[in-house]
Amino acid sequence: MDPQTMVNLQQWLRMLENLSSDQSVELRIASEMQIAVQPGGEHYSAHVDEESMLTCFLKVETLRKSNAGQVQVFQVAKINPLNAAVTVNEPNQLVVIKTFEMYKAAGIQENPLSELGIHAKVSEGKGSGVVPLLGCLATQSKLYAIFPYVPDGDMFKYLSELPQRPSERHIRQLMRGMLTGISRCHTNFICHRDISLENFLRCDDELKLIDFGLSVGMNPSDYSVRNNGPVGKTKYMAPELALGRPSLVDGRKLDIWSLGVTLFMLITQTEPFHIATNVDERYKTLITRKGMRLVFNTWGMIVSSPLMDLLESMLNPNADERPTADDIFNHPWMVEA
Repeated sequence: MDPQTMVNLQQWLRMLENLSSDQSVELRIASEMQIAVQPGGEHYSAHVDEESMLTCFLKVETLRKSNAGQVQVFQVAKINPLNAAVTVNEPNQLVVIKTFEMYKAAGIQENPLSELGIHAKVSEGKGSGVVPLLGCLATQSKLYAIFPYVPDGDMFKYLSELPQRPSERHIRQLMRGMLTGISRCHTNFICHRDISLENFLRCDDELKLIDFGLSVGMNPSDYSVRNNGPVGKTKYMAPELALGRPSLVDGRKLDIWSLGVTLFMLITQTEPFHIATNVDERYKTLITRKGMRLVFNTWGMIVSSPLMDLLESMLNPNADERPTADDIFNHPWMVEA
């Protein structure tokens, strides 16, 4: 690696060392598990400057902006041989580039080096259920993560555009796709912490998990992560996170709760509640008072008993009684033809 690149990436690491204690702990854990993107790592190319970026990639549109940068679609104008770490092989190919601005990233919860290291780790190989990371480029002030462009959009858009509620067969197919990415995370001792319809992209007949900005490593001995309070989208957040009590929790069960909320939305095309605490009357009715079957009957929704059993198990407020991803794969409703 050339000296300029090393200086640049060391600058990133020094900046991240000045984060809050909680974030520093997460970065340390990621580093110990060898999942933080480090200087000299295979996912970095040689140093590039802003002019080189604009020469190699032509902006098409901006998808969204965040506190630390933005996500944009670019067209590959030419293949720069200096960018050997980026597996973009065809001119005119569309890619998505997520930009992290160094000094903005220092003040937010998400850690770009840990995020991209985790993403690279869990997306390796075929059948991962995760959108692949094509590579990273670094300038003096920005970090660019490059992904393939997936034109079909996310699951939230897909569900909102369906003319009617999907059949159980259709929901089962979607659940298998989402579970593939989640299972890949948990097998690698990663808790995603932001499972939602918005974070699954439709790619032909497959679903691909994205956005590892809130992901953390789980303790390999018991899958635990430190709970320091609410994290992720409120309506998908497990009760143990919503309550905000500092503790160790099973990271797998956080993601399974969020997937349970997602399953509820696939069945009903509406969210079950705003937040998973008893201040929310719908949560109290559906979960605390175990009224989900009654509510579905009131809404006139016919849901098979096996599917209802799976949904109730995933939205069990007792995390110890929630199923794992493997349990769900093997649930009677999931193995139906």
